[in-house]
Amino acid sequence: MNKKSKNSAFTLTEMMVAIAIISILVSVAIPNIIDWLPDYRLKSMARGIRADMQLAKLSAIKNNQSCKVLFEATGYRIWSDPGPDGQWGDTVLSERNDNVVLRSVVFEHGIKYGKGVSTKNVPGVAWAATPVLVSYNNQILTFNSRGTCNSGYVYLDNSKNTQTYSVGTFTTGMILVQKWDGTQWD
Repeated sequence: MNKKSKNSAFTLTEMMVAIAIISILVSVAIPNIIDWLPDYRLKSMARGIRADMQLAKLSAIKNNQSCKVLFEATGYRIWSDPGPDGQWGDTVLSERNDNVVLRSVVFEHGIKYGKGVSTKNVPGVAWAATPVLVSYNNQILTFNSRGTCNSGYVYLDNSKNTQTYSVGTFTTGMILVQKWDGTQWD
């Protein structure tokens, strides 16, 4: 019995054609991914802020005490407790501030507070000549032990300035993320 073994392999020509096709696909895909990435990161940050607001709300309810979100120049902090002195600090700049930080977030990749391409505020808020990028009093959102809070919005854009998101709350504790579609908030 004489068995013939078949060795199957790619020829050099087949390998070169496959590499050429992959190279063409990569050269087309990379610029599209690079162009798409800032908008994806902006949408992801807006959803992240919403999730962190929900975390603050649930923390306030669970611990039966207020929980605050302070919007700073380059991000935000969630305070879950006023600290040993029992007094909420009103800013992180105060040396006497001993609030317990539940989470701290710093914006990255060109994300910042801004109204970008939007031409009007979210419904119920008048447009101002000097736009207010964080509309919460003293830039602090406070959830109480019942899950209700002060109303307001934060506006986000990115370095491309092609999209704008708003993340806000109603006094009932409802949290809303909206995107500017070119003519209105949706």
